[in-house]
Amino acid sequence: MARQGQNTLLFLMVAIVSLWLAAWAAGVTGLFTSEGMRGLVALRSFRGVVAFIALFSAGQLLRVPSTVFVAAAVAIYGLSLGAFVAVLGALASATVTFAVVRTFAGHALADVQRPVVRQLLSKIDNHPVVTVALLRLLFQTAPPLNYALAMTAVPWRDHLIGSLLGLPVPVTGMAFFFDWIVHRTV
Repeated sequence: MARQGQNTLLFLMVAIVSLWLAAWAAGVTGLFTSEGMRGLVALRSFRGVVAFIALFSAGQLLRVPSTVFVAAAVAIYGLSLGAFVAVLGALASATVTFAVVRTFAGHALADVQRPVVRQLLSKIDNHPVVTVALLRLLFQTAPPLNYALAMTAVPWRDHLIGSLLGLPVPVTGMAFFFDWIVHRTV
């Protein structure tokens, strides 16, 4: 069982590196700049918001920090709509990453038997919604957290509820911070 978990993690790492290299070779990583995203979602339409959320999700799979997307949302849509779009994007990216990593890696961390790791994982096993919410409050959509949560035994529903509870406050706070910076430097 442990050997299968190692093989799954190795496959996941190779798949992620391959996706990143393919994106880099195709020039797609250039889209993950404020200017690149602004061009893609220049229309402030529903399609533009959907494109932005899709980029946010793809970027998080490629380990692009969420701060890039929150700043871009505020720059593109302004504070109010930008904060809302950033929260939607953060929730979508956390959910997409959870689904993709869970599909390939399964519950790889849930199978670890080391006492220290088991003790840490017992918190998420006993109180999954609260633990996910607190982790999201502290680390938002940090790619390592997204990957780790997907490899635990936390149920899909509990992950979604915990993310819904934990993401809005820090993402909105980040949006206010970026808006303050934009207005401070202009």
